[in-house]
Amino acid sequence: MEEPGRTVPDYFPPMMLPSVLIACTHFPPLNRTGARRPYYLAKALREAGHKVSILTTAEEADAGWLPDLDGIEVMRCPRTYLQRDLRWGQKVIARLHQHLKGSFLHGPIRVMADLLLPEEHASRWDVQPAEVAARLGKADVVLATVPGWGPARIASQLATAWDATFLLDYRDPGAIAIPEVHMDIVSGHGTGISGALRRAVFKARERRLGRSTYAITAVSQAFLQNAQLITHNRRGAAFHGGFDPAIQFGPPVRNDKFTLVYTGRLYSEQDWGIVMDALEQLASSVQDLGRYFRLRIVGAVSNDPALFDRIQKAAVQFDFLEITPRLSREESVRMQHGADALLHLTYRGRKGYLPVKFLEYIGSGRPIVLISQEQDVMEAILDETNTGQLVRDAGSLAKLLRKRLAAWRQGEQWNIAVDKDALERYIYPDCLLPWVDQIEIWHRERLREQKR
Repeated sequence: MEEPGRTVPDYFPPMMLPSVLIACTHFPPLNRTGARRPYYLAKALREAGHKVSILTTAEEADAGWLPDLDGIEVMRCPRTYLQRDLRWGQKVIARLHQHLKGSFLHGPIRVMADLLLPEEHASRWDVQPAEVAARLGKADVVLATVPGWGPARIASQLATAWDATFLLDYRDPGAIAIPEVHMDIVSGHGTGISGALRRAVFKARERRLGRSTYAITAVSQAFLQNAQLITHNRRGAAFHGGFDPAIQFGPPVRNDKFTLVYTGRLYSEQDWGIVMDALEQLASSVQDLGRYFRLRIVGAVSNDPALFDRIQKAAVQFDFLEITPRLSREESVRMQHGADALLHLTYRGRKGYLPVKFLEYIGSGRPIVLISQEQDVMEAILDETNTGQLVRDAGSLAKLLRKRLAAWRQGEQWNIAVDKDALERYIYPDCLLPWVDQIEIWHRERLREQKR
């Protein structure tokens, strides 16, 4: 029986749906952001009738997510710095890289290792295609999520050994062809000669990997376009992520103060200056602001020391600014549950980024205050779903917060009229059904091409 909202290609009888292996760095029970997309794709494939298997990392830290894995076979690979497929000279470099950590010689050795050893050499899986076939069986389609270039290389080897359709999915960009998709924490490789060499070598590796890929997918059109420019592979499609409807937010409660919550990492590309300036204006215009208002920044870590220092100094200056150290995913979600509104900042001058956190925000039922001077995918989704308010500058943010604070002091909740039809397009795993269909279509196209 055909599932609602899904058209199964008529050239695949039910018993002939291709089996799919997904190679990904993180997978449940790891409670990581990177585990979401591969898990919900695996779930959508399983529910569509495919045989699904997973090749992932054997890791126990943050192992607190226990979703339904029935019918999904998982093989977990330990990481090591010394893999069996290394040549003897590479093994020498790998040992030096491992044992010289902390010494003044490690820098040059690290550059050498990055250039001469395989991708993610310091913690790569040590697994052979025959071992995967013996454990999971051969798959018709092999899909790898990147970043996660070590697993992607192994996935390419498996696809070649099994004559399978190889697909590559971009959660984040790799090498940069479109400047607007670059972020230092995602695609930065250092400065100077060593940084230039890394960028050149990594770009060449990604391009070679792209040549072995039948098609490319990505979380956004910008990431897809960037990947296609790097790999010269023009066959592809973008499939956005979503949120888990099983994470139920209860009705808002009356807090002791109007509480605005931001969760997650602080990025240098975010316009925190707008927030800080707005707080200054708010503090100067609302008497005893700390009695009625708090901004809670949860999990305040950053790769930008200057930004982190600025936020810490602001917390000393403003008694209504609370900084909470990094928490588990469950604790962060609990903080979101208790918010009157959720704060998010887009990335200045960047395109294509659609964080899992933002998608979870839109499914929370809490109003979102989105700070942005851009017009890209997050701004479009906020407008489409009517899940919050877009703010462009400090004055507008201060005005909005004064208005909402005054309403709160009168006993009013901030309610939003969410467009439920629009919101349904971002519910996992249903939002990935078009991707499932496309995987089947690409596999069939490849089989036809082989027969010509």
